Amino acid sequence: MAKLQAPLLQAEEIHRLVGRARRRLWLTTSRCLEERGESPFRWHVVCYLVRNGATTQRDLAYATAQHPAGISRLVEELEADGFVTRAHAAGDRRKLVVRATAKGKAWFESLAPRVNAAALEAMGNLSRPERRALRDLLRKLLAEPAARRMRS
Repeated sequence: MAKLQAPLLQAEEIHRLVGRARRRLWLTTSRCLEERGESPFRWHVVCYLVRNGATTQRDLAYATAQHPAGISRLVEELEADGFVTRAHAAGDRRKLVVRATAKGKAWFESLAPRVNAAALEAMGNLSRPERRALRDLLRKLLAEPAARRMRS
């Protein structure tokens, strides 16, 4: 078997480390929510809507890394509980726009301090500047390349 080149090994290691870091954060925050009888999936959807505003169900699935069918069921549950509303998009009735309600925002805000404290606990071995640098690097990694933006 051919020896992998250094950039490929580095990419492989970054992929593995990002996956493990995501798992650590997810498990820590999920445990915090589950101890209070709450679902981490529900919290993440409402969190996204509160922090980013209304969005289509399709984009919500992408943003939260969930399957569109799963998001559809989850949004139905959240709507039944009064945490979100759905309405057809003005220009395209096939699209559903999801928005957090006042009740959903209040629910999210009541849990956010505990969940964020759990996330900080999971990153306890990073200093504040290191967390800021990590955040900035992840934002850069996830930013759409300029060439792709220009084609759109």
